[in-house]
Amino acid sequence: MTSKFDVFKKIALVLFLNFLTFFVVIQLQGNLDQANAATTTNSTDYASIVSKTSINKTATILDSKRNDGVYFSGPALTSASTMTANASGNSYNGDTITVEEINLTKRSNGIEYTYAEVYDSTAKKTYWIDQRAILASISSQTTVNYQATINDSARSDKTYSAPALSSWSSLTGSTNSYDGDKVTVIASAVTTRGNGTSYTYLEVKYGSLTFWIDSRAVLAQITSSIIENYSAVIEEGNRTDGIYTNGPALTSASTMTANASAPKYEGDRVTVIKKDTTTRGDGLSYIYLEVQYGSSTFWIDSRAVSTTTYDTITATNTTPNEYATVISGRADGIYTNGPALTSASTLTANGSITAYVGNIVAVTQIDTTKRTSGAVINMRE
Repeated sequence: MTSKFDVFKKIALVLFLNFLTFFVVIQLQGNLDQANAATTTNSTDYASIVSKTSINKTATILDSKRNDGVYFSGPALTSASTMTANASGNSYNGDTITVEEINLTKRSNGIEYTYAEVYDSTAKKTYWIDQRAILASISSQTTVNYQATINDSARSDKTYSAPALSSWSSLTGSTNSYDGDKVTVIASAVTTRGNGTSYTYLEVKYGSLTFWIDSRAVLAQITSSIIENYSAVIEEGNRTDGIYTNGPALTSASTMTANASAPKYEGDRVTVIKKDTTTRGDGLSYIYLEVQYGSSTFWIDSRAVSTTTYDTITATNTTPNEYATVISGRADGIYTNGPALTSASTLTANGSITAYVGNIVAVTQIDTTKRTSGAVINMRE
């Protein structure tokens, strides 16, 4: 017979086992919830916002090349709603905007990106976009030191505190004119904008002032270049051109001043090997020729070079009745169509006299020629 005490013990044991089971289930559920929470947290590593800066600048979206993403809810990857772009930057290319704020963000890989919050007055909406769709990137910068003159009457470039559009302070420039002023160029920077276009800016010192200006206000631009190969004569006349060893005048730091004076080559024959057309900041264009002179080459204004001037024959003897032996020691050219340099067909030799050393020849004609330099030469046929 079961006593009341035994029944009580059985009931107590059942209750204890039920409580123990419930406790274990609760513990397991808690651990599972923690694991799920950890998994949820770690599955999406959002970019952190390192700093925020208020900005109030008017600018233009230049994003046809980069085509950045556009985000309506904040900087890219900083929240669940910014994991994918809402639109394409190219859709807003060329729009006028007001930059309201910039955020520096840092991603889980340690890389930092800056995003700008802008109000697009063209599209009538506010969004976030990589600041490189607005600001130009400086792809290279070098220190230089040379004297130059600002030649900007046709371009009317503005001056900036930094290369144009490369910072928020250089979105707009000063309209002060320095045309004709002599400056010292101290730095050169190449910038690339979001539309893929590159520009070179020069930092210059003018008295106590330092500013940046488009290089085209200082340096002439080469607008065309053609390979040539013909003979010509330097004819300076009343001109006093300079000659340049490193390129057409004013196109680089090393061509701001001439390396020598062209009149010293007056009357000399050269071979033209290249023609460059240059355009300066005042809108004027100049053509420079690269010429071969002996073993050296240099550039000279095309107006100092003549292609129609030949040596003149000042006297002719058609009955010399002479015989001679070709001697060694010289390497003169031989010409089949007349005395050297007296026509288009005698600008270059047809052979060398060294091939005939020791031969006896009959002299049938002697021509005296006068070079454009004034030298008198006797040529024998």
